[in-house]
Amino acid sequence: HSEVALEIVRSPKHRGELWQGWIRILISMQAMNPHMRRSGAHVEYTNPAWGNALTLHTDLMSNTWLILDSVESKAQEDAVKEMARLAWSELRGWMIRVHAAEGRVGAEAMSGAIDYQVSKRSASFHLPVNRV
Repeated sequence: HSEVALEIVRSPKHRGELWQGWIRILISMQAMNPHMRRSGAHVEYTNPAWGNALTLHTDLMSNTWLILDSVESKAQEDAVKEMARLAWSELRGWMIRVHAAEGRVGAEAMSGAIDYQVSKRSASFHLPVNRV
C-alpha cells in the first residue's frame, strides 16, 4: 500500500483531488450542531446528536492527521504548500459565505466576530478546517 500512497502524494492531480474532496467533507462539518450555553441547573438530558457529531468530528480529524502525516513523510515541500493553500482557500470561502448569510459584508464583515458572546448566541465546537 505504500506505493499507492506514494503515487497519490507525488502526483499533483491525485493529491489535489484527494485533498479537495477531503476538505469539502470537513467544510460540511464546519459549525455543525451549534448549542446555546446553559447555566444554572445541571442538564439532565443530553441530545444523542451531540455525541454523534463529536464522534464524527474526532474520526474525521484522526484521518486528516493520517493524510497530512503521509504527505509530510512522502511528498515534497511544494505539495504541502499546495495543500495548505487549498485548505485556506476553502476556509476563506466558508467564512465569506457565513458572513454573507449573517448579513455582514464590506468593511463591517468582521464587526462583532471577536466580541462574540457565547452566552447570547449559539456556538459549535466543530471547526475541523480551522485545525488543519
